[in-house]
Amino acid sequence: MKILVICRDNIGDSILATPLIAHLSAIHGATTDVLTNSYASPVFSHNPHIRKVHEYSKSKHCKNLISVIMAAAVRIKTIFRLRKEKYDAVIIAKSSRDSHSVKWAAGIGAKRVIAFGDEAHPLIDRLVSRAEGTLHVAEMLFRLAAAVTDVPPLRRFNPGKSSVYPALIW
Repeated sequence: MKILVICRDNIGDSILATPLIAHLSAIHGATTDVLTNSYASPVFSHNPHIRKVHEYSKSKHCKNLISVIMAAAVRIKTIFRLRKEKYDAVIIAKSSRDSHSVKWAAGIGAKRVIAFGDEAHPLIDRLVSRAEGTLHVAEMLFRLAAAVTDVPPLRRFNPGKSSVYPALIW
């Protein structure tokens, strides 16, 4: 199974998505890629559970009109590259609905789009209700993995520690 995790958040929230990514790899045996912004990509770049990190620049971080146009061109190129991957599922790893992530997911054309929400959305196939109570963001994101398949995993896996794998500098 090929899964793309869209994680458009800041660095701290991106770190909180790492238990979900480890779970997808370990339990579902998924090939997992990540789509993230340029300043959060180092969080994912050396993670052994991730095959490929796809990076884009947010236009609000561009310094001038030319860099905005270049960022838009790179986004279009990235969408086409992601469409070629033919993902089985896209998981929007955000604790609330994010219209930008939904647009990315729609452009990618995965068989299934999984996200949090309580109201139906034409571009989201599987809605996961946000848990009532006091779940930590990492625990909440971890719940998205259950919607990947109709069959529960063979073994139980609880969210472990959030992990960052730094580059080795010699």
